[in-house]
Amino acid sequence: MAFRGKRRLGWLVWTSVALLFTAALLTGFAGSTSRSSVRLEKIVQEFTIYTGGGCDYDACGQTTSWEVPVTTPSGQAEIDLLVSVSFTYRVSPRDFGLAVTDLVLDGETKGTPLSPQSYRLGSQGGQKTSTTLTWFREGVPADGSTHVVAFTLLTRDGNGDQRNWAFARRGVVVVERF
Repeated sequence: MAFRGKRRLGWLVWTSVALLFTAALLTGFAGSTSRSSVRLEKIVQEFTIYTGGGCDYDACGQTTSWEVPVTTPSGQAEIDLLVSVSFTYRVSPRDFGLAVTDLVLDGETKGTPLSPQSYRLGSQGGQKTSTTLTWFREGVPADGSTHVVAFTLLTRDGNGDQRNWAFARRGVVVVERF
């Protein structure tokens, strides 16, 4: 008799699980499709060229930014962007770098920083190190526009000698458009 009770309990548990699974599956098909719950596009671009620069007293130079074009969907007023950048970098000893990602809107020449505005990267004694950083921007104008996400590593003097450098290489930029 005790065995029969266990069989009934097991059947009841499996039936309940199957019903819950079916309900979840049906709700997923008929559920909300709001803009905040649907990922529309993921762009992955790898870079092997350097970005960064150096200063020797008043003479400063900056290399090319890593730029990723982002085409927005037609018929949608705005989108949200999530940008992650993984890269290997070096910064001169006792100085620091600033990692910045700007969004250049379609038809404009100057970008505006994504949030947060920048990340400070320590020198690690001038040794090579790697990191992944993330930026976000809500309410980016869409409607078929093509914007550019531009990542740059800037150098800053941390010890007062006015000689510093910061370079990033071997980077992967991932832009997710929501």
